[in-house]
Amino acid sequence: MASVCIPSSYVKRVSDTFPGLNICTVVGFPLGNANTAAKVAETRQAIADGANEIDMVINIGLVKNSKFQNVTDEIRLVKEAAGDHILKVIIETCYLTEDEKIAVCRCVSEAGADFIKTSTGFGSGGATPLPHSCAVFAF
Repeated sequence: MASVCIPSSYVKRVSDTFPGLNICTVVGFPLGNANTAAKVAETRQAIADGANEIDMVINIGLVKNSKFQNVTDEIRLVKEAAGDHILKVIIETCYLTEDEKIAVCRCVSEAGADFIKTSTGFGSGGATPLPHSCAVFAF
């Protein structure tokens, strides 16, 4: 396995118990509704506790209100808090229109995150193919 993904409240315990284990945790879980400062603080604490990777859930409310610059800014701040550690951004595709998916992919790319993830697994579905006319964004 690439990593074990656990709640942030267990990162320290697992890190201490299993040195060298690649630990991932999710900030803003499950729906991304935590404010940016909370996501940044949770990221910093998780890294201090031994997490190697951070997954974050975007604020879907910001997306639905077309506040894409705010989404980009939040991702950028979480990436700064994660530093050299991997940041994966969960965009929860089942709640987004095709236009929102495209806009959010731009946000993730512009903010400097390492990967896009489609789903937390708690929504009604995961990824679906985009039409051929959609652009592909490279990181």
